[in-house]
Amino acid sequence: MPKKYFKIGCTVIIVTLIGLFLKNNAPANNYKNPDTLNIQDKQSMMMADKAVEKIARGTSGKFETLYLGADGQFQWNILNPEETSFFDEDGKAIKSILLISTKLQTSTPFDQESNRYETSTLRQAEIALASQTLSPKEAEVIFNTTQPGGDVVTVTSYSFIESQLFGDKFFAPTAKIMNSNSCGLEDRHYRQEGNYYWLSAAAKDDPKLAGYISKCGVFAQLDITVEHLSARATANLDPHAVLFFAAAQGGKVSGVVGSKAMQDVEHQELLSDYRLTLKDASQTLVVSDQVKENNKISFNYNAQGDGDLLSAVIIDKTQNEIVSYGQLADISVTKMGVALIELPKKYDHDNYQIKVFSEQYNGDYKTDYASELVDLKIE
Repeated sequence: MPKKYFKIGCTVIIVTLIGLFLKNNAPANNYKNPDTLNIQDKQSMMMADKAVEKIARGTSGKFETLYLGADGQFQWNILNPEETSFFDEDGKAIKSILLISTKLQTSTPFDQESNRYETSTLRQAEIALASQTLSPKEAEVIFNTTQPGGDVVTVTSYSFIESQLFGDKFFAPTAKIMNSNSCGLEDRHYRQEGNYYWLSAAAKDDPKLAGYISKCGVFAQLDITVEHLSARATANLDPHAVLFFAAAQGGKVSGVVGSKAMQDVEHQELLSDYRLTLKDASQTLVVSDQVKENNKISFNYNAQGDGDLLSAVIIDKTQNEIVSYGQLADISVTKMGVALIELPKKYDHDNYQIKVFSEQYNGDYKTDYASELVDLKIE
């Protein structure tokens, strides 16, 4: 072998060995890129309580995104729903799905005169944002959030006083939320949003300063009259108003509308973007005269309200997991009739149950609305 090739080969080997040594002996780094974590797979359509349970465990390694807004374009990050220090308008502690807007919104000063959030320009911007982005039915499932205020939160060298909240749908992030271990926001990487945004918290020792988060995700305080900072919304979603979480794109897949519509629900390893199916009190469904023959069930239905489809889910009773979804009939014009559902034979009556409902189906990234679920008997 010529000497120059031998030298090249030795050099490659040495460089490779050095690289492996450095990799294996590098100092520990607690930060993990969320996009490279080993992510537990999730179903593309889940019962609400099952979805909240998985989100609370942080199974995806990063914040899940929820699309909630009349046009399906308003994105939220879902924070850990296990803990909340908020109250409803009656002063009752609420258990909610805590949301924070993924993107920053309009630029605004905190206020021109005071760092009291309750009378601030910032609060008015948050209230306006809620009215501009939520559909009326979505607004119904967002808590009117209250908070007594007065708690002192100290982060690094800054002390903040939490502001009082007065029953708004959207409100500026509190210092406690943005520094909360339970919400996963103690790492400034997750607070970072590429710009500066206000907190609802006031500076403890100066009435002309309010809290904000810098573009590096760091807490600081600034003159309340500065105009180039942004509003970022937080909100409390009522989990009891949600029927289903589904993948924002392609999460509710049906066969051709009719008796053979039932399709297995997929598992998506990287699922982190959702849309919701909300309970709609204006929709009702009554079923009667159920008849089962082999793997086929027929029944009479009477639907009322804005629903345009009669749909069904098959649920694994032991796991409380949706295994199949389908759209059985178009009810946009005729609200009464006879429906037929053909069950895949693998879904036996011992382990599975069928639930039917009317729904207003709006498509990818948008919120659907549905009646309460009605059981069908498989025996």
